[in-house]
Amino acid sequence: MNIRELQVFLQVARDLNFTKAAQKLFMTQPAVSGQVAHLERELGQKLLNRQYHRLTLTAAGQETVRYAQTVVNATEGLLKDLHQQPAKPAALMIGLYLNEELAPIAQMFQHFSQLFDIPITIDRSTGWSSLDRLTNHQFDVVLAIQRDYPGIEWLTLCDDQLVAWLPADDPLVNEKFLTVDQLKGKLMIKTSIVGTADYDSIQQDFIHNHDFETITVHSLSATFYSLQTNNSFAILPKTSFTANDKIKPVPLKIDPERSNHFQIGLAYLAKNHSASVDAFIHYYQLMN
Repeated sequence: MNIRELQVFLQVARDLNFTKAAQKLFMTQPAVSGQVAHLERELGQKLLNRQYHRLTLTAAGQETVRYAQTVVNATEGLLKDLHQQPAKPAALMIGLYLNEELAPIAQMFQHFSQLFDIPITIDRSTGWSSLDRLTNHQFDVVLAIQRDYPGIEWLTLCDDQLVAWLPADDPLVNEKFLTVDQLKGKLMIKTSIVGTADYDSIQQDFIHNHDFETITVHSLSATFYSLQTNNSFAILPKTSFTANDKIKPVPLKIDPERSNHFQIGLAYLAKNHSASVDAFIHYYQLMN
């Protein structure tokens, strides 16, 4: 889906005629009907009833008109603001929070890039190091656990929590939650990709003084495969992996005075950030 498809659909919805809409859009009639058909396939909904020499909006089409008009108006306003900037807005350079496929955030970045024609580059830096690079203007924005950091503001995106990841065939995956005692005798897989004490401190709150045989790996993919080949577990954020049939997450039972929940946010410089950062913030607020 892109802004042009929405603009074309809105013109067709106003005229209820592909030929008239094509004339006003300076497009061919097949191109207009093709864009509307592509939008319908993307949404998985029929937007128009096509009858002989007559078009009418379906219920989904009427709802899409309201959504499309909001998006188009906001987009045109943002583009006007961006064009008034002294220079073309820079591409968004993003520091990751663990998983570059983290949904729905990744989808929002993709849609934003398509709508505003602002290229996005993703870097695998995480943790405190990514915030340091943000303040040194090496990143435009960073996905990270929210915490106080001088000169940085946050746009809260989602909640996350540490869970125990286990092989899908482990009987413990059927438990509502797990205590540390239930994991005794298993191999603990530690993932050293984070480069921050955030997860270690929460993890220590859970395991306390219990000793586990431990191996350390250096990527989420290595963790994924290690969990499938060992009587093992890993304590990582729930968003570390997408749902699959190989490993499963189980909530942890932690002392009530402690918490394994935290907020994931988009960090950006409070001052002197790029116009593209402002554009994404406005886009996110519009969509939510």
